[in-house]
Amino acid sequence: MILGEAAQVDLDSDISLNDVDIRSRNEIILKEAEATFEVSQALGIAFLENRSQIVSRLANLDGV
Repeated sequence: MILGEAAQVDLDSDISLNDVDIRSRNEIILKEAEATFEVSQALGIAFLENRSQIVSRLANLDGV
């Protein structure tokens, strides 16, 4: 989403993410990527790369 000048920027805000929040979100992303890989295999989709590489790519897509 592009907001331009309509974006509200408050750099002095007390809102921040802590390490636990980030780690929790990363775990969720990884579980979703692994589930996506499993569904893909169940549907008969074949990959040229190994499981860990595919899961990593899927996780990176969600983290973008």
